[in-house]
Amino acid sequence: MEKEMILSIKSSQNFEGAGDDAVELVTTGSYEPTDDGWRITYRESEVTGLGDTLTTFDVGADEIILTRSGKVNSKMVFQRGKRHLSVYRTQFGEMTIGVGVKKIVNTLTDRGGNLEIKYTIDINQTVTGVNAVKINVREPGRSLAN
Repeated sequence: MEKEMILSIKSSQNFEGAGDDAVELVTTGSYEPTDDGWRITYRESEVTGLGDTLTTFDVGADEIILTRSGKVNSKMVFQRGKRHLSVYRTQFGEMTIGVGVKKIVNTLTDRGGNLEIKYTIDINQTVTGVNAVKINVREPGRSLAN
């Protein structure tokens, strides 16, 4: 059963030679169980640079799939020990990127919890940056859980 939850999303990008770029967003979104995990869905904000984009994390036992549709269109697969290719489409064009997982922490339950993914992005098999996303999912009225 889908629930409306409060989502605290912190994302950071560290591109070689450019330093850290971090964004934090607190919003409402939907949270629902799936056959092998959880689905988190929310609308991006202009704060993230992806306004008018629907973002979905399908969190399974063995992999996490991040799908974005709208201003940016992409499907990224995160799986420990594997590198996946993804086509990243923006209003300026598209590119193929490789995604490799450095760390996944998943403490999601029926009441919420935390999801953390740290991953590399590569173009032509050359790592261009390290990204991280941390999502805290909680019921309205509950305080932020660490």
